[in-house]
Amino acid sequence: VSTQSTWAAPTTTESPKPKPAAAPEGKAAHISDAESKSTAVEQKTKANLRSSYDEKPKATFTFNPSNKPKPSPSPHEMVIDAAQYIKIDEKKPGDGMTFPKKGRQVKVHYTGSLQDGTIFDTSARRGPFTFTVGQGQVIKGWDEGVTKMSLGSRNRITIQPDWAYGAKGAPPKIPPNATLVFDIEIIDIEC
Repeated sequence: VSTQSTWAAPTTTESPKPKPAAAPEGKAAHISDAESKSTAVEQKTKANLRSSYDEKPKATFTFNPSNKPKPSPSPHEMVIDAAQYIKIDEKKPGDGMTFPKKGRQVKVHYTGSLQDGTIFDTSARRGPFTFTVGQGQVIKGWDEGVTKMSLGSRNRITIQPDWAYGAKGAPPKIPPNATLVFDIEIIDIEC
């Protein structure tokens, strides 16, 4: 490791000062008082800059066991972009203030269909459906989708297979790897 420091003089927009002509051999060069003062100031400035550069603390690295890398999060802890798995189209706006939160119950009316329009389930015949958000009581697309809806809203949520019933499907009504479409209306949210 080299202990020499490199220093570059600051650049200025002034034109360079002419150097005095070299004195003939054996005779001293004549330097004016102004040039002498200017040269002394420049040398002092350079020395100060070099000194301040050399005095700067060097960066050091100390291993601290509490700063060691943490293990990768499990798939359940990872932040996932919901837009990859669900698409939400608002049909009727809600109050815009009251949203379902994880651990709270929500009451909805819904109709579920395949992409071709075939209805496989609806709450219209049985009455509203109630579930606790974020507890795995419904498919992941529902758990995530309803949290983006406010009280009174009605949305169409299209859910990719990974957040629906996946490769197994839910025979006989839902085939494997089916993208599902739900019309969901939030009727009530537990506060």
